[in-house]
Amino acid sequence: MTAVAIQEPEKYTASELKNGIKGGRKLQTQLAKKLHVESGVEVSDYGCTLDDIKKISDHLKVQINVIDEEQFNELVYSTTNYDRKVYLHKSGNHFDVITSMPAFLCKDYYCHTCKKAYAHRDRHRCPDKCVACFRYFPDGKKCNGNPVECDKCFRTFFGNSCLENHLEPRGKGAETVRSSIFQCWKCG
Repeated sequence: MTAVAIQEPEKYTASELKNGIKGGRKLQTQLAKKLHVESGVEVSDYGCTLDDIKKISDHLKVQINVIDEEQFNELVYSTTNYDRKVYLHKSGNHFDVITSMPAFLCKDYYCHTCKKAYAHRDRHRCPDKCVACFRYFPDGKKCNGNPVECDKCFRTFFGNSCLENHLEPRGKGAETVRSSIFQCWKCG
């Protein structure tokens, strides 16, 4: 239920979030039982099975990824790909929410497409990322267009939108691609 509350905080009061759901109190148990009923999963003393997790995932329209402690913290299960993602750490028959995959894996970044952690944003090669502007395209579409060269960093981009993407900050207070990656104008 903590994962659901993190995904949809607008559904809960500040008090419920602070004291009830994240605190593991009675409200969390009530909401978990309600979720089981709504998603057609039987409440069991032995916890949820992977089939149960699939039903809950489909009901909530959330991709649930299970990291198993007994398998050396490897990703062992992933449900249908939805925009919203939840990561659970399985220990025996108990599941805990992983609120940050990069923190859990002691890395700076985590790619939800490749399911890999990495330390350097610019070095990660992902099939969903443009190699020029580094923008992610989870729908599989890529930057395309006639080659356009930037007059400041001397790199070539796949059309005007790709060129514009590299001028945008890559996160809160982050630098742009143009300010961090250059190509030598003499030797290319």
